[in-house]
Amino acid sequence: MVKTKKDTFAGNIAKLMVGNATAQVISILVIPIVTRLFSPDDYGIFSLYLSITVLFTLTSSLSYVSAILLPKNDIEASNVFGLTVLTVTGVSFLVCIIVLLGGKQVCHYFNITQVESYLWILPASIFIDGIYSALNYWSLRKKRFTQLSLSKIVATSCDKCLSLCCGLLGYVHASILIVSRLIGVFFSILTLGHAIWKKDRDAIKSSITIVKISQSAKRYRKFPLISNWSVLLGNISRQVPIIMIAIFFSPDIVGIYALTTRVLGMPMKLIGDAIFRVFFQKIAELKNQGKELGDISLKLLTYLISIVVVPIAFISIIGREVFIILFGNTWVLAGTFAQILCFVYLFTFISRPFFAFFNVLERQEVRFYFDSAFLIVRICSLFIGGLMDNVLLAMILYSICSIIIYLICIFWLFDLVDASYRKTFVVLFHSVLFSLPFIGTLVLLKFGFQYSPIFLMLSSGIMTLIYYILIIYRDDKLKGLLRLRQYASE
Repeated sequence: MVKTKKDTFAGNIAKLMVGNATAQVISILVIPIVTRLFSPDDYGIFSLYLSITVLFTLTSSLSYVSAILLPKNDIEASNVFGLTVLTVTGVSFLVCIIVLLGGKQVCHYFNITQVESYLWILPASIFIDGIYSALNYWSLRKKRFTQLSLSKIVATSCDKCLSLCCGLLGYVHASILIVSRLIGVFFSILTLGHAIWKKDRDAIKSSITIVKISQSAKRYRKFPLISNWSVLLGNISRQVPIIMIAIFFSPDIVGIYALTTRVLGMPMKLIGDAIFRVFFQKIAELKNQGKELGDISLKLLTYLISIVVVPIAFISIIGREVFIILFGNTWVLAGTFAQILCFVYLFTFISRPFFAFFNVLERQEVRFYFDSAFLIVRICSLFIGGLMDNVLLAMILYSICSIIIYLICIFWLFDLVDASYRKTFVVLFHSVLFSLPFIGTLVLLKFGFQYSPIFLMLSSGIMTLIYYILIIYRDDKLKGLLRLRQYASE
């Protein structure tokens, strides 16, 4: 059977990239305005609330949501989907009770009283985000990449338009940012839900029974018993900087850190999310077919490094100057944070797709160990910086420790799928070698000729464009990716 264009690995990534790219363009256009309307304090409170929401949301399904992709038939998958909706509803209700009975006391205990006024929104945020995640994975299983792409555009458009309009009208408060995001996710649920209701409603309703849901819960019990704790630890380790900075430092530092991570995370949202979701679906399919996973992993590693190495290097050189130009002098510290943290995001971007192996190969217990290591070293790093009242030291220690764990994790995963260590090092060496002329040129322009920040930013943009053109020119498969062409070898 000949594959159609819509079934190719590259084509599916490209479809998701269209939505992510459009959403990121909207964000890029709006963020410089939003940062001049809302203060670092407002952004800090919003980010702290969002961190708390994410901690609950990504465990609200007890990680059953990740199992939606794994069953070989849609009957079993429908029951996993139903199980996911039930657990999300139950966890949201439980959080509602906790907020009503002791939300204020929890905020005072952890010294995060800034979000106390917004806790009443938390159960709704968890429920809406959890349902969106379930719909997202079901759509991914059904390979509805166009609908997934559209939902991303809808969410970002609603969020940014509402926050921008309210800000321009003078309503500049953290609550505006919180509610705008919630409304954006709600409309994305309507987008995905409409397609599922239209195409899968009868099949899902006829498949779901209490007995089969119970069987699915037992079959995938590793997800709540092991994977869920790993996901929780992983999310705590990602959100702990926001929470610990809020404890040790002021809300404006929280806002500055949050802007930094948002900007650095844009490549992840633009390309990384699309690659992760398609790669997850692809390797689950290959595993069910009994095929090897090592070759596709090495190919993907080559592309990931090629995509990210030059932009990250440029941020490490001129990040401070770029942030001042784009966001104003109020956010100058965010540029310094970006120069320190950019390499963490390099390894986050590279490693994230391969984390799907933990679920697909059912090695959740090993991920638990890695996530525990991430959490411990990050808490220790930030705690040392907080005790010494030195936020830059906290960021440096956080970066070094995170990179070490990422490296160990990547090589362990590649060993798991029998990817050659020698080939892995060759990929790393060639990618770095090809990028050196571009990196060296920017270093010379900044420190040798001492050109202005605007000239450096424009030069880095032009060199990045040239770099990508050369990368695409040298690789026929990347050409196919951009043209949405089929390449059967993937």
